[in-house]
Amino acid sequence: MTAPAKLLFDENFGKPMIVAVTPFLEKYQPKPVIAHLLDYFAAGVTDAMWIPKVATEGWIVVSGDRGKKSGGAKLPEVCAAHAVTHVLLSGTLQNDRQFRKVQSIIAVWDELMQLTSCVKGSRYLLRLTPSRKPVLMKRH
Repeated sequence: MTAPAKLLFDENFGKPMIVAVTPFLEKYQPKPVIAHLLDYFAAGVTDAMWIPKVATEGWIVVSGDRGKKSGGAKLPEVCAAHAVTHVLLSGTLQNDRQFRKVQSIIAVWDELMQLTSCVKGSRYLLRLTPSRKPVLMKRH
């Protein structure tokens, strides 16, 4: 039996939105664990501080932080260095409304639940096709 997925949404997702949709998403079997970064860490904690702490717990990090801005360790690199599987939103999706971000997560939910079997530290990109359909793509 496959272990349940553990999804940890970072501050690029509003905690109230994640709390609101969790009861619907938890109906998947095996029941996933869904949490927000603020459930465990203070606001503004750096990626270099929290990612190593969750690395051994099997979390899949979901973030809009693709490490494009300067300053500090980049989330994708910190996740890769600590073998944390992560899903990053495309720039277009990251700049969209919170509702659209969550709607896109729900659209690829079955695929997200399968990430527990991927190689730890794998990187995925959640993006919108030209027709605005969300797709999850493996990145290298």
